Amino acid sequence: MYLKFDADFLDFDLSFLQDLFALLDGRFDDLQQRIEESSDPDGMGLFDIGEYLAGMGFVACQRYLASTYGPNDLAKKAALAIGPYHEGGEPVARILNAAANYWKHEDEWDTNAVIARNADDLKPQQKDTIRIIETVTPWSDYTCVNLLAALSDSKTPRVATLIPFLEAWRKQLDGAKVRITNG
Repeated sequence: MYLKFDADFLDFDLSFLQDLFALLDGRFDDLQQRIEESSDPDGMGLFDIGEYLAGMGFVACQRYLASTYGPNDLAKKAALAIGPYHEGGEPVARILNAAANYWKHEDEWDTNAVIARNADDLKPQQKDTIRIIETVTPWSDYTCVNLLAALSDSKTPRVATLIPFLEAWRKQLDGAKVRITNG
């Protein structure tokens, strides 16, 4: 939840998120060094660690989204449809939400469909999650890291690069709340 003073926002949830992202990005820095020094980073599981860090970042974004639209009595579907939009056509909030759901639930999905990357064999909600993610990056190994790298437009993924998207979304959400409230 945030407070607004004129055009400024007091947003403790965003401050908490920035602190968490600083920790995660510090881990990404350490991981990047380990990857560069390793003769077999995939075999050593280093890419899996990156996937885990990116997934945690997306779940933290999802928590921020919910803690921002929830107290404002806006429906989730409407809140996630608010911009900014990624060049692939989806609202970034919807992409972040899909990424979090993907990371949290992919292990529950049909194993054969996941291994073959066959979205046709998934359930409708799972297919929708993949469809949203694929507007940014293909569904492949290390999907969360690839998605984070594509969203951050950086060689080295950084979850802190998601903060400007969230700030822009919050600003647009605040404007939508005013329109809805005032008719």
